[in-house]
This record gives sequence, structure tokens and C-alpha cells, in this order.
Amino acid sequence: MKSGRKLYILCGGQSRRMGRDKAMVELRGERLLDRQINKGENYFDEVVLLCGQNSYPVENRQLTDRVENAGPLSGILEALKDGAENSLKEIAILPVDLPGISEDTIQQLALSKLNESDQALLIKSGEDLQPLAGVYSVDLASELEHFLKIGNRMVFAFVNGLEYSVIEVGQEELKNLNQPDDVRWFEKRDMN
Repeated sequence: MKSGRKLYILCGGQSRRMGRDKAMVELRGERLLDRQINKGENYFDEVVLLCGQNSYPVENRQLTDRVENAGPLSGILEALKDGAENSLKEIAILPVDLPGISEDTIQQLALSKLNESDQALLIKSGEDLQPLAGVYSVDLASELEHFLKIGNRMVFAFVNGLEYSVIEVGQEELKNLNQPDDVRWFEKRDMN
């Protein structure tokens, strides 16, 4: 069942530790980008790519960052503005390098509504919060734009100023693939 919400995949990072674009890294023969698109297409009306300054060989709509060198927050800003332009109240964000995220969590991101007092709904495992996977109110666009305009780039500094609720997930869902060893770990884990 589709939610009427859009999913925005953060995939335009510089991937310095990985040594190449993470979106194009293959995990058991499937690119991380394709893996996240395929998961999202089951539950969201549209899956949009937040590309930084990159472009990808897929049919999905792709947004480039207007604020360069601002990390994932610039991608989130593009998603918030795009959501507002499309008359949405909330959008979902998912990073490309989180391949262990479960179908259940994706469905929750698609269907959960923000509480009246919340600006976001983020995933968390124990004390570990993942602010790049969640649901955000598009009303945050001007606040985030100001945050970036004054030179801030830290995701947690922005998120810590928000009112948000959490979706509790298993620790394995929060495992980022940041370097080649992480890919090998994930492949080995899935073989067992």
C-alpha cells in the first residue's frame, strides 16, 4: 500500500572513506542505490534522489544541492523544499548507505504521521539515533536554510534543536557502510 508520501534518498556524498561513490557500491550483485530505491517503491508514491553534485543512471527524479559542501543537510533542505513545492506536509529521508534497514521500518516511515508537537520522526536503536533516516515536516525548510546560511553543517546540532519522536529499531538496521570493510562485514553477516 502506497502512502501518498515521497521518499528522498541521500546518495550524493563524497564517500571519501569508501574510496568511491557509495551509491554505486554493490552488495551481493545489487548497487546500494538500487537496493534502497526498490525498498522505497513498494511504499512511497515517488522515490527521489538527493544527489549532491552527482547524477545517477536511473529513471528516478534527481535533485542537486543548491548549497554546496554542506553535507547531508543540504540534501535534506532540497527534499524539504521539493516536498513543500508539491504540497506535502511531511517527507521521508533515507540514506543510501543503510542497507540493513528492514521492510517494516520502511513501511513505518511511509505510514507514520508526525505528532502535532513533533517536527520529525527518526529511527533509533538504544542510545544510537540515525537522523538521516526519518520523517520530517516540510515546515522546517526555512529553519534549516537559516541554519546552513550561518555556516552550520552538523546534522546532530540541527536535530538536537528539534522536537521529535523515534521509531525503535534493531542495532543492525543502523549499520552504515562507510568503508570497504563494512561491505565485507555486511556480506559475511548475511551469509550466516
